[in-house]
This record gives sequence, C-alpha cells and structure tokens, in this order.
Amino acid sequence: MRCNGYGGRKPVVEDFPGAPPFPEAGAPPTSYAVTIVDVAVDGTFPAEGFEEHEQAWARAAITAWSQRIG
Repeated sequence: MRCNGYGGRKPVVEDFPGAPPFPEAGAPPTSYAVTIVDVAVDGTFPAEGFEEHEQAWARAAITAWSQRIG
C-alpha cells in the first residue's frame, strides 16, 4: 500500500470524514479454492480455458479475503 499521502503511516478511519468505520478483519487467508497452479494447468498457461481459469482464480481470491470480514 502506498502511504506517502498519509505521511508514511497506514491510513486510519479519521482520514476519511463521513465514511463508515473500517470493518474488523480476521487473519489473512491460508488457502484458496483456486490457485495460480490451477491457472497454469501444466505450467504453460494454455490459451484454451485460460479466461475461465483466471476468472475462477480471481473469484477464489475475492471469496477468501472477503471471509475475513466479520
């Protein structure tokens, strides 16, 4: 994350007047339903099915990270 706009510190909720509070987040995910290995298939990242594999990977990452917020 770029922090240069906040004096080298992590932004806090007070930096965003009128915004809702930041959600509490749990630990980072430790596993994902789809990984880059699945996208690579045999290590060659074949064009056949690439878009579907890539989208499944993105959905899995979003799902895993979204589950942290309670």
